[in-house]
Amino acid sequence: MRGLEKQLSSNHEVKPMPSEYINLNQPATSENLKMYDLHRSSSKYRMSPDLSGLAEKMPAYLQATWYNLTQTIEQKLGPGFMGLNLPADLAAELLERIEIAGGHGLVIPIAYRQPKVTMEMAYPIAEQEIVRKQSLLFPNYKFEPTKFSREDVMWWDFRALSPELIKTGHIPGSVIACVDKLDGHIWTAAEQIHMYAEEYYFESATTLEPMEALKLAKVQFGLEWSIDHKHDNKTCLKGSALVVGAAKSPSQTFIQKKYGFRPTVHMWFRLNRYKKGYEAAEPLIMQVVQLVLQHDPGDAVLFE
Repeated sequence: MRGLEKQLSSNHEVKPMPSEYINLNQPATSENLKMYDLHRSSSKYRMSPDLSGLAEKMPAYLQATWYNLTQTIEQKLGPGFMGLNLPADLAAELLERIEIAGGHGLVIPIAYRQPKVTMEMAYPIAEQEIVRKQSLLFPNYKFEPTKFSREDVMWWDFRALSPELIKTGHIPGSVIACVDKLDGHIWTAAEQIHMYAEEYYFESATTLEPMEALKLAKVQFGLEWSIDHKHDNKTCLKGSALVVGAAKSPSQTFIQKKYGFRPTVHMWFRLNRYKKGYEAAEPLIMQVVQLVLQHDPGDAVLFE
């Protein structure tokens, strides 16, 4: 578990999440980073995406582009960029429709369609960062030379393996540096979490049933019932940029060993930073947590 981790109790004041885990700076600020494309990682679908109602949300200057897309949607759903120039919230909504149909992808600033930093340019940047990390984190271990590992849509991934570190059971047994394709900065672990999986989890020892916890949040905050396609189509609550779900805790033994209590309810909160209302959704997570604790005080932990 990396990033946010806060153990709570009935007498614990719930404080806002640290800003470094929420409002991360973006790697560039050009005009091209204000428009977004979808980068598809899979072309397998259970069904055709439902695009109904999206046309009415398109700005006038995008109407023709959107019409052409809807006429050739099947051809544009293969892996890679779709070739769209959309505002963030529309790109996020389109991706959600694609994910419901069984696809996978990311909302990406269109500038990344034409990277400025090549793999060759990124190598010395990565090597310098890896040497720094080796000296800081593992000064007594020997490492192999830095090698290119893989290409991500937004960065180049380089690694230096240490057989000695692997023998100790360390995972991944290497030091990693991810170099941005636009400006060459090093992506931090927090940035990557923010980019790929901005989901928070709440384990609570409570007499509330999962559905009762959701009903409390619905009444208090006016969220709408929905289905979470990322969690086996479980019933959930949705706001403009937030999904809230709840189920029986699947990690009772682990939580008990690490935190000393046995949780009964597992809640998840998923933020979508590209949708309108994102700023208001951030504090809402803590408000829901506080609501559950106030209704039925007990031990709990919130983590990323």
